[in-house]
Amino acid sequence: MNKVIFLKRVLILSTSILFSCNSNNKTKIDAFDISTQDLFSGFQNPPAKARPFVRWWWNGNKIKKEELDRQLESLKNVGFGGVEINPIAMPDATPTDEKSLVWMSDEWVDLVVHACKKTQDLGMITDIIAGTGWPFGGEFLNEDETCQRIVTDNIWYKTGDVIEISEQYLINYYKNKFRNSRDEKRNSERTIWSLSGVSLIPSNCISIDQIIDLVEHQDDSGSILYTIKGEGKYMLSYQLLQQDFRDVTLGAPGGAGPVIDHYKKEMTLAYLNRMKKISERSGTPLNQLIRALFCDSIEVSGANWSDGFSELFFKTYGYKLDPWMAFVFY
Repeated sequence: MNKVIFLKRVLILSTSILFSCNSNNKTKIDAFDISTQDLFSGFQNPPAKARPFVRWWWNGNKIKKEELDRQLESLKNVGFGGVEINPIAMPDATPTDEKSLVWMSDEWVDLVVHACKKTQDLGMITDIIAGTGWPFGGEFLNEDETCQRIVTDNIWYKTGDVIEISEQYLINYYKNKFRNSRDEKRNSERTIWSLSGVSLIPSNCISIDQIIDLVEHQDDSGSILYTIKGEGKYMLSYQLLQQDFRDVTLGAPGGAGPVIDHYKKEMTLAYLNRMKKISERSGTPLNQLIRALFCDSIEVSGANWSDGFSELFFKTYGYKLDPWMAFVFY
C-alpha cells in the first residue's frame, strides 16, 4: 500500500475515534490543542524521538571520527532519529588490524563526545549503554568486587555408613559430576571455590531439628568424619561458593574480565560513576550530550549471593537462613 494513502487512512481512523468520543467535537480538539493538519504533519515529518533508533555497535571499539560521521549521516539520510552506542568485543570472524580503543580511556571518551555532538548537529538523539558486553564488569576489579554464586548438590547415604569427606573432596566431586554442564563450562578460569555449608537430612525429614549440621563435625584440617546412626536413608546436602565465576561476555577492552557483584550497592554506584568522566573531560554536563544511560537487560548469569547476605536476611526477616540452605539452592 502506498505510504501516503496508509497514513491518510490512519489519520481518518484516529480523527473519527476522537470525534466519536465527545459530542462537542471542536471543544475536545481545542482542549488538547490538536488539529488534523498538525497530526498529519507529524506523520509526514516525525520528530527525532518518534523515529526509529538503532543499536550502534562499536565493534572492538575500533572507531574513527570520520567513520562515525559517515555512519551517522547515513542513518540520518534514511530517516533514523537516534542511536544507542554499544561498545562490544570485535567478532573473531572479522579480524582487523585497526586499533581498539580502551573503554573510558581519554581517546575513547573524546570520540563519544564527538559522536554525541554530531548527532545533535544532525537533529538526532544519543543514548549509550552503561558499560560494555554483559553482565557489566572490567579488568580493574578486585577479587572481593566480583560476582558470587552458591551451587549445591547432594550425596545419598544409609544407616551405618561412615561419611569421610573434606572441602576439597566435595569441590572435586562437584566439578567432576557437572563438568559437562553448560553453566560450569562457562566458569572463569579464576573461579575460587569454597565450602559454604554441608548438612545431613533424613529422607523423611519433617523438621529442621532433624537436620545435622556437619560443619560442626569438621576438624582443624577441614575434614569431616561422621557415622550415621539413625534409620533409613540420608541425603548429604552441600553448598559451594563460587567467587569470580564469570567473565564479561563480549566485553570490549577496558570492560572485559570479571563481572562485578551487582548486589553490592557501592559496587554498582562506583561502576556507573565511571561515566562521569565523559562530562568531566568534555566540560559539558552529561545530560546535555546523552539522553539516557541504559542497561539493555539485567543478566547476572546465575549470581545469587553477596557478602553479608545471611546477616541482611536475618535483619530483614528475623530468622536465620543457614538451616534452610539445603532447600534454597537446587
